[in-house]
Amino acid sequence: MVDAVGLLGPRVPDAQVFVVGAPDGEADARPAIAEAVARHRLEGRVHLVGPQSPEQLVDWYNAADVFCLATTREGSPNVLLEALACGLPCVATPVGGNPEAVRGARQGMLVDPAPASMAQALERALTTDWDRAAIALEGRRRSWAHVAEECFVHLTRCAAR
Repeated sequence: MVDAVGLLGPRVPDAQVFVVGAPDGEADARPAIAEAVARHRLEGRVHLVGPQSPEQLVDWYNAADVFCLATTREGSPNVLLEALACGLPCVATPVGGNPEAVRGARQGMLVDPAPASMAQALERALTTDWDRAAIALEGRRRSWAHVAEECFVHLTRCAAR
């Protein structure tokens, strides 16, 4: 994502990136992020915020213009569902459960994780007039009760076989 923002260059000179959350237990990306920030001269524009409480996360989501999940491996990303429920348009990769969360162009975009693809999607997302109320309404439909019902239906079908 930092490489993508670096590619945006002067087209989006005021873009600010806030990386919210704790380092991944399997691999700490902070050194790679710092290296990309230096390589693209993005000091002062990329901020490693660290972990936040659920109450603080709502403020981060509501302050953002777009949410980006540039992952190459994913399960079912609660963070993506939370962003959508807050009405935040999302740019994500088509891996794991991401396509189930971002189900249409009115919610965001699913793109290849390559920096050029991500940069193009971020630029498009930042220049699109999103209906954040509609995104929030759709995002809130995927509740824990909805997920539990999907699991129940799936397990019932498996047990019937």
